[in-house]
Amino acid sequence: HLADTGGGGGVYCFATDDGRGHSPRSVLDARTYTFRRGVNVNHWLGDNIAATDDFPAGALYGADWFDEEDVAWIAGQGFDHMRIWVGGNNWVTTTGEVDESDVAHFDRVLEWARKHGLGVVLAMHGLPGYRNGIRYGAAETDVGSPFTDDATRGDAAYLWWLVAKRYVDIGAQLRFELLASPNAESAEQIRLFNAEMIASIRQVDRDRMVYVTSRNMRIEHVADVVFEDANTALVLRMREPEIFTVQFDPRIPRIRFPGTVPDLAAV
Repeated sequence: HLADTGGGGGVYCFATDDGRGHSPRSVLDARTYTFRRGVNVNHWLGDNIAATDDFPAGALYGADWFDEEDVAWIAGQGFDHMRIWVGGNNWVTTTGEVDESDVAHFDRVLEWARKHGLGVVLAMHGLPGYRNGIRYGAAETDVGSPFTDDATRGDAAYLWWLVAKRYVDIGAQLRFELLASPNAESAEQIRLFNAEMIASIRQVDRDRMVYVTSRNMRIEHVADVVFEDANTALVLRMREPEIFTVQFDPRIPRIRFPGTVPDLAAV
């Protein structure tokens, strides 16, 4: 559990986010949520990891190492939201429908988060035909890139339309992040991707807060991002210091969180 092992993924920050969000439409939950102090939950529903000698348990999709106990612990540490990495390639069947068995994991974490007063950012990492493999596992079966291939980008837009439609009645608790850790090669590529994904979401949800980023989430390329939608904000990635974020690297000593950073001179 997170209290013992720390979270996965890189440290991130949300910029140009002045607390704007859509007006809650859901009768289920009309509370106000803040998104100021978040924690990544990675390698559970996205960017999954095969078992290795250094990490024998692996981290497969929807595994039971993450549950409501962890959500309660996160809330107890004073965090106000979770950023859940999602392999969206698992969410669409071959017939283009929502895969209920795989999406059910995210539905449950939304319920857990709501119970403990946490917001949730759905950070898409995998898309149909893109990032379909498992880290350290078999070779990925990608068929294209959403930055260079029209069909793959179209499949990504369809996925976001399905997701937006499914959660249209969830209030301000939920925000979307179009793609975690993109690898576009230019401003033009990421701008086209961002614009098409937002357009797809807005077909069914005009008010959802959506996070966008530069070609590689780095601040030096922040000019890549065009803010033409009032309910968009910038997400950037920062990896320093990484001591609490990489808990399966044998070169880095495991740190209990909260904890004290040891002498890293030899690392």
